Amino acid sequence: MSLNARLRELRKTLGYTQEKMGEICGIKKSAYSMIENGHSHLSDRNKQVLIEALFINESWLEEGTGEMFRSKRAMFENSDRIRAARKEVRMVPVFGMDTVGRQLSPKESIGYIQKYIPFMCADTNDLAAIVAGNNMAPSFPAGAIVLLSKVEDWHTFIEFGQVYVIVLKDGRRLLREIRSHKDNKKVELHSRNKAYEPGVLPLKLVSDIFLVKAVYCQMSD
Repeated sequence: MSLNARLRELRKTLGYTQEKMGEICGIKKSAYSMIENGHSHLSDRNKQVLIEALFINESWLEEGTGEMFRSKRAMFENSDRIRAARKEVRMVPVFGMDTVGRQLSPKESIGYIQKYIPFMCADTNDLAAIVAGNNMAPSFPAGAIVLLSKVEDWHTFIEFGQVYVIVLKDGRRLLREIRSHKDNKKVELHSRNKAYEPGVLPLKLVSDIFLVKAVYCQMSD
């Protein structure tokens, strides 16, 4: 069985349309249809996107060997997640958060996309970033990918107790839990790693704030 035939079998197994498969890959329905019909090539990026988003066995997709999915758990125990993905999965651009930028948001200052990651709770303008360092481990370990949503009205309201990426005016980015401070012009920054002490940050130093909506870690069985 050819790769395009396996893609067709996968899509029918999941009950997806060609439009939905194209959406997962970040391409138009017509482009995906060309791939499935053998008239176009499935890129390495889109191949990896499908493997990660749908829990596919890589050897099955590449060579037709083994089971279609990485485990029965991926297909059956996570069936609710798979059903949700049919409606909610969105490919989100991942930027290198550890890159020192100018006085702009991460999306503007980094200037390039490293890859795309599927998230099921992402909105249209969300972006993602790779965690650098272990100050928020074990909840957000180094190498994990966090889904971020820009807080447009942070000047007037911050929901304390949530985890944010705080972009400072000097270009630094901090992944921290924000708590209230007795001085309303400052906030407390807390790490999840007990080796790091809490800090105090004057709000006048902040350029942008992004709410951490979800964290992505590679699935393993």
